[in-house]
Amino acid sequence: MNSPAEELIAAGNAAYSAGRFAEAIDIGRRAVAADPRNPWAHNLLGAACAEEMELEESHRAFAAAAAADSSIAISHLNLAYALILAGAFADAEAHLNAALQIEPDMAGAFLNLSWIRKAAPGDEIIGRLETLRRRAGNDPQSQILYSFALGKWYDDVGEFDLAFQCVHEGNRLSGVKFDSAVFERHFGAIRSILTKPFMDERRGAGYRNCRPVFIVGMPRCGSSLLEDRLARHPSVAALGERPEISRILAAIGSHHPKGLRYPDWAPDLPLSEFARFGQLYVEKVGARFPQAERLLDKNLLNFQFAALMKAMLPDATIIHCRRDPIDTCLSCYFQNLRPNHAYKFSLTSLGFYYRLHADLMAHWSGIIPDIAAIDYEAFVSRPDDEYGRILSLLKLPNQPLSSKSEPRQIQTSSAFQARQPVTPTSIGRWRNYERHLGPLIEALGDLTRES
Repeated sequence: MNSPAEELIAAGNAAYSAGRFAEAIDIGRRAVAADPRNPWAHNLLGAACAEEMELEESHRAFAAAAAADSSIAISHLNLAYALILAGAFADAEAHLNAALQIEPDMAGAFLNLSWIRKAAPGDEIIGRLETLRRRAGNDPQSQILYSFALGKWYDDVGEFDLAFQCVHEGNRLSGVKFDSAVFERHFGAIRSILTKPFMDERRGAGYRNCRPVFIVGMPRCGSSLLEDRLARHPSVAALGERPEISRILAAIGSHHPKGLRYPDWAPDLPLSEFARFGQLYVEKVGARFPQAERLLDKNLLNFQFAALMKAMLPDATIIHCRRDPIDTCLSCYFQNLRPNHAYKFSLTSLGFYYRLHADLMAHWSGIIPDIAAIDYEAFVSRPDDEYGRILSLLKLPNQPLSSKSEPRQIQTSSAFQARQPVTPTSIGRWRNYERHLGPLIEALGDLTRES
């Protein structure tokens, strides 16, 4: 017979697998209370908290799991991930090495290690990982993770053809399919429904509050670097990639009498609801930072919702973070992103999706004139000037970059890069791979003219 804690862990894992993360947190806390020495109770709680952006509690839970039983490799991997987000890279590397001592072929540990460890020519870890990749056989998931880790390390040592071969194989093995017609219809519907007349009719209907700041754009556009610099200002609270906007809009659709999805229900939403939902957002995300003058939400996929965000929060600032299209897409291709980024698993679909994104941002600029554009290339070339310009946009006094030094979480695989000194070394990185990028460049078309 299972113990009460084991039954709770099973129920919590089921809730987690179903995407009911708040429920999984509650069950995880009860499981920990029932058996504080059970590492799986702590791992459940840590994983669920990470999904709900409760990163400090997640970190504590994973640390408790590793302390409860240091012989479990996944506990070290989980804790290492939390340490990477917190910027404790030396401690993270120690736990990744501990995980590999227990499970020498642990693919996730190698991938996370590649985020924070730069390879050098002749590095033994590359040969070690190549051997493991050949042995992976019929385990495609391990082969995928090995391939992305190797791609990063081959890039480190300048073996660009090998790096591309590895990430190409990782993307191919992922088997994720992209339906371009579905995305084209969806983005077309957004542009046809959320128009200037739509916005004009709702002007003044939202909740007046200037605290929210939304950073939107494509993944790998340099947003983590921008977020890190802004987060050092004493008046700015960095919230990470918050899910509240998409959840609010999904809830609106689920309660529509016809069950319409975004954006089809938008014309039916009563004017009074815009202010209510705007206030709900500010109260939810701002509760933890009551003194912050600006609340920085870096969920890039919110670019799809810019018109409704502005209707709900007319005084919010929307920052479009941009980067060279080819560099952006190449960087996406090199990352092991989740399957919900279905466009990133082929060069052609990457270029197609980037064009949809660019078309929608151009549409928003025509109906939301105060969207601010920040170019990655300008920011890394003239960081002080661009930092001052952004603070001026946010109506905040200029402060030195070092004015805020306390630790904080950065919730992406860029957690290491974003904390490094600002340099322009990644500009034009795509030229190392130009011979492989024909399908991407063709799909991007005229967007590449200035690259």
